[in-house]
Amino acid sequence: MKKLVLLLALVVTTQLSFASRVPFAASSVIRSFDKNFYRATEIEWQHSEAYEKASFFLNNQFMNAYYTPDGELIAVVRNILSDQLPLKLLLELKKNYSGFWISELFEVVNGSNDEYYITLENANEKLTLKAKPNKSWKVYQKIVKL
Repeated sequence: MKKLVLLLALVVTTQLSFASRVPFAASSVIRSFDKNFYRATEIEWQHSEAYEKASFFLNNQFMNAYYTPDGELIAVVRNILSDQLPLKLLLELKKNYSGFWISELFEVVNGSNDEYYITLENANEKLTLKAKPNKSWKVYQKIVKL
């Protein structure tokens, strides 16, 4: 009897472990992902009504890819370092926001509409800015700290 209970517990645990790794994504989404990111590792899927999200590592960099339910790539988001920004945006940050530190910086790649988002902070406020590669930073959100 103990062996049967132990075997049953092992089977249930194995099935739950396997089920958590199986993506909700449709086969068309998975085929598209495999085509775009065939060397990706540590892939995890999240499902929503509007999109499928794959979180993964590619060349030792963490990324998120968003797909429509029928497999069309919407955007790829990755965290970047400030020295990976276009020079114009980096110089503008140094000139206009020297009293702030960077708490978050990421790039959204979605075809011709690529954007950068940066969160800057100082003791008094938290700013989120966005910019297109060859444009200037625009305030996206401003929070005054209390």
